[in-house]
Amino acid sequence: MFLPHIEKVTPLHNDEESCVMKKFPLAIKQTIIQSVLQILLDPDSSRDIVGSTFAIRWVMECTGQSFSLPLENHEIISKGIQLYDQWFNGKLLPPKFKQQKQKYYREMIGHLSLLFDPRKGMNTNLAQVHVKLCLQVLEILTKFGSKDNGNFLDEESWEHLLFIVIGVCDHLLSKDELKIEPILTQELTPHLLKVVFDLWLLSGTQKNEMWQRFENAFIKWRHNLQTIVQWSVTTYGLINRVINLLYGKHEGTEEIMIIVPPTTKAKFKPSRIQLNDEKLIFFWQKTLDLLGDPNQIQNPEIFFQAMSGIRDLVTLLLRIGTRRDYDIKYEQEYLPEHPDGNSILNIFGKSIFTAVKLARTGFEEGTECCYSILCTIFMTHQNEPFLDTYVTRFYESLIQAFENEKTSGRSICAILCNTTNIFSTELPGVYILVPFYLDIINKILVLKKYPQNISVRIDLLRKSCYQILLSLICLPRYLNKLNIQQIQSNLKSELLKINKFEDYQPFLMQIFLQTFTNESDQRNASLLLWSMGVYLYEIIDTMPEYSSLVILTCQNFLCNPQNSQLKWNVSVSLTALELLEIISEKTKDIFNHSDITIPKLISSLSELIRKYINEPSRFNQEEQELFICSIFSVIDCYIMHHQWIYSHPKVLIEIMKSVELSIKDPVIEKTKKKQTKTFQSEKIKDAAMYLFHRLFKEVGNYPSLSGPSTKSTLITESIIKDAFNLDEDHFNKLTNYFMIKRSRILTIFEEPNLAKNTNQGIENMVKRDGKSLILLIREINGKYAWRVKFRSLPLSSKLVPQSQWEKHIWNGEPRAPIYKQEIVLSEEQSHEQEIDFGLDTTILDYFSIERELQHNCLTHVMGIQHRLEEVYRFLEDEVSEIDINCKRNKPIKRNYTNNLINKNKYQDHKGNKNSNLKIKQQENYEIKKEKYEIKKETINPNEKNQSKFSSLGSGKRNNNDDDDNNYFFNNSRLFLANLGLIKLDSEDYLDIIDSNVNFKKSLGLLDKFPERINHICNILYVGPGQNRLTSPDQIFLNKEGSKDFQIFLTELGWIVDLQKHQGFKGALDAETTGQYAPYYSDFNMEIIFYVSTMIKFNDNNMINKKNLFSKNRVIIVWVDDKRIFDPKLIKSGKNTIFVIIKPHYTGLYSIRIENYLTSSLTYGPLLSNSLLSRHLLAELVRKTVIVNDRHLAISERSLIEPLRYRMGNIKAINNRFKIHLNTHSFYSKLFSKK
Repeated sequence: MFLPHIEKVTPLHNDEESCVMKKFPLAIKQTIIQSVLQILLDPDSSRDIVGSTFAIRWVMECTGQSFSLPLENHEIISKGIQLYDQWFNGKLLPPKFKQQKQKYYREMIGHLSLLFDPRKGMNTNLAQVHVKLCLQVLEILTKFGSKDNGNFLDEESWEHLLFIVIGVCDHLLSKDELKIEPILTQELTPHLLKVVFDLWLLSGTQKNEMWQRFENAFIKWRHNLQTIVQWSVTTYGLINRVINLLYGKHEGTEEIMIIVPPTTKAKFKPSRIQLNDEKLIFFWQKTLDLLGDPNQIQNPEIFFQAMSGIRDLVTLLLRIGTRRDYDIKYEQEYLPEHPDGNSILNIFGKSIFTAVKLARTGFEEGTECCYSILCTIFMTHQNEPFLDTYVTRFYESLIQAFENEKTSGRSICAILCNTTNIFSTELPGVYILVPFYLDIINKILVLKKYPQNISVRIDLLRKSCYQILLSLICLPRYLNKLNIQQIQSNLKSELLKINKFEDYQPFLMQIFLQTFTNESDQRNASLLLWSMGVYLYEIIDTMPEYSSLVILTCQNFLCNPQNSQLKWNVSVSLTALELLEIISEKTKDIFNHSDITIPKLISSLSELIRKYINEPSRFNQEEQELFICSIFSVIDCYIMHHQWIYSHPKVLIEIMKSVELSIKDPVIEKTKKKQTKTFQSEKIKDAAMYLFHRLFKEVGNYPSLSGPSTKSTLITESIIKDAFNLDEDHFNKLTNYFMIKRSRILTIFEEPNLAKNTNQGIENMVKRDGKSLILLIREINGKYAWRVKFRSLPLSSKLVPQSQWEKHIWNGEPRAPIYKQEIVLSEEQSHEQEIDFGLDTTILDYFSIERELQHNCLTHVMGIQHRLEEVYRFLEDEVSEIDINCKRNKPIKRNYTNNLINKNKYQDHKGNKNSNLKIKQQENYEIKKEKYEIKKETINPNEKNQSKFSSLGSGKRNNNDDDDNNYFFNNSRLFLANLGLIKLDSEDYLDIIDSNVNFKKSLGLLDKFPERINHICNILYVGPGQNRLTSPDQIFLNKEGSKDFQIFLTELGWIVDLQKHQGFKGALDAETTGQYAPYYSDFNMEIIFYVSTMIKFNDNNMINKKNLFSKNRVIIVWVDDKRIFDPKLIKSGKNTIFVIIKPHYTGLYSIRIENYLTSSLTYGPLLSNSLLSRHLLAELVRKTVIVNDRHLAISERSLIEPLRYRMGNIKAINNRFKIHLNTHSFYSKLFSKK
């Protein structure tokens, strides 16, 4: 006795002899059933009442008839359910029940099916009672089937149970029954389907007949959404267990776990089912086949659910071998190899390709899902070979979507959002899609013709287009001569119908420039700005006009925000400034195209600074401060490149106006309407002063002779002491330390007598130059060394003819000098510099600056005259002994003619010896004449005192000269007085420093601190097959990389010898970590690269090597493996950014930038999906590392500002070691003996 509908769908047949009470009057049935159940449920009643098999069958018929009673008798029905529950659990059983228990189980299950027959005419309350009773039955059946893994049931009973639940489910899911009692079917269906699938798995049946009946029934149930949901979660649980079986315990799950998503009215407990391994693959395949062809589903919502289930299964397969958990110790060395794309397409490809080809109207959501699945498969397995059939069908599907105007916006969104890296893959023939992608990108970004019914936000759609453009930037140049006219014949856009890839360059430029004016999303604007920067680097040599357009675009955005659709956000503005800063390295190229672009930019930025200081801003105080400081940084970068600033004095004046305004104290201006106050902060003052110092100290002087690794001089006090072979006491007598205006530490060393020197090099230097002062100046920018000399003797006015001066003087206009002929300086002269003590922080007026520039120019002109050099030699060698009262000069005669002839080798271009001789004779005559004039001017013939003293420029001194050293720095005092440092009100202007041991230690620490921002970057090489490693140890064991990798390292920076390297080294040491490392620096920063293949390794320092690579914020990973690199392979900080480089067989390089925990948008210029050619790779990677490292340091509040630190250290030294003296003691100290 069971539900009549079961006979229609299963081979079961009702036994009419078991339905005797079916025709009894209702009242009689109620009375009999209630009485029987009351007796059987009484635990005190004797079990002998039903002692025979006939009695058992009669009692069971009475109980079974209770389940067909009207729901008004729900109490009686509940007792019947309770009785069968006891019997299923082995309680209150009749004595002879166990003799035929399987038969009785089958009958009981059939009886319970009667409860699921919908009742007509019930109210809502009774319908809810009916649902509750049915749920009790389903719970009983599930527990009974899962008890001891179903060992209570034999094969026949299992089949009976499965047929019963299939029949019940088929009965409730038929469309006719849905109309009779909708509440029962709607609320019960999810639970019933869950029980059906759970019992089917628990049964373990492998009979094809059973599965065929299940499949036939399931096809009829597909009109119900919950059917597809249950199929999806069941196949998902099965495939998870299959993955665990095939790929190891760290993949998938160790049991079948089925998790049904909750509905609005019900929540479901997860099902945990154990299934024999032999049966597992069979069950997964059979369950997967239940769905049939999803394209036969006629309901759009159900079709979408089916394709979503397939998408979940594909995603699970694609994740094999990609998940790492560092809390687990892997037994195997390598992660399992995931199934390739062909295997996945063999399972699901037919249904998916058919769905996208049909593209049925009304099924747009499901078609979108199909496109998403296809794109995910091909993008995940991008570096693996696909069958040509699958690749061709994939390209056809994409082109069909792009060409068909009726294509749903959902499908377009799915394609664009899931193929952002399509041109960074190594799919064969992928470039055939370029014209079609550019066509749709142009419509979206420039024309704003969005597809209808798009499924994502417009800003996300535009973001995907920008990411695709990143991989198209290098293609016009890389594929410049490739003819593509044939492949784009079907395109309707005339704009894109071109012959060769190189013709796309102006079109890409147009997209970038026009899109920026249309963009309204702030993140997209930042992404677009970085893309424009990369594109500028790509084409600046072929289309230099683009650089001016990019600069103009940024300038208009920053200075005229009302012209942009963007609400002026500080993050976008800072990105624009960072882009301008990066472009500054191309200053020379930009000037070659246009000599007004950069001057206009700097003038506009200078004016913008003054605007934001004087006027209220839409930024908050912190943002405004950061914005102004960033503008100063941009100006700083541009003035350091190409030295163009001195030929544009008007721009210099604009800069100085902004600097002067920035360092002044805030000014309150009162007007009739309101009172305003200029905006100021310490950071802005620091930025302005830093630019000021840079302008007058480093422009044209970087790099120095010591190289770009250090801005400071390599000379120290200890080097000076060793050079002159002085002991500590003697050196201290000749050395004095001062603090100038609490911002500069001045060391003055007076060169000693030659008689006390044994160093031949120093002796020759002093012979040439005479006695001098050596100055060491320490300030915020670094340490500078000077050698200055006091001269008493006059110079002849004939040394530099006026005609030579006139060639190089200004014409009265405020501009830098224009040289009419090339001036060749000697090596020593070309690095002469003017002394700048920064005596006053007040900004000089602009005309004073021009006069100073003019003076510097004239000094250079004088310095290049070879006659002046000869006159100095005369002063040193000829005028060597002078009476103490300056009465008479007694020169020591020497042969000058031979020396001059030997040194000055004149050669006529025509080789005329007579001409050469005449030139030499004329030169000797002129030099002798000039010497005579100077000699006559420097001798007083009226004085005849014979006592002598050595002049300042002498090459020898007599023994009495030792007394000069007993007097306190006579020359030093004169030098300080001439500079105006010694004056009556010199308190806190010039201070004497106590040069004790602690002071010298402090100087040493100050010298060790960097003058520029320092960056560290790790570089890892991942060889073939190493992406599958479960531990990074083998990666750290790589001793060398590919040839391509080695070339990349040499282009990334200079390979420096750490034993001799004077710049920043980080934690590297030549003895412990290796002798060589890549290093790079400019005027603003230094970066050292920790390369895993260049660092020494042994068993003792493997942990140290890992720790060295785990502390830094940015890691470059070079991947020579076909699999996608997982950043979780390398333990690092949660904010660590990975710049992953993947070389392609085509000669291009794809870039992927990821965060340690989640993929996120990072700072440029390179972003994920970028595709680069070789000539730009190292340069742009290095810039990306520097920008990201700086931003991470700022976010972590760990960025060290060298200038601020050095200034604080200098002030601390002043406070600690300053000798506090009153005015009288101070001046007395300048004359007192040591």
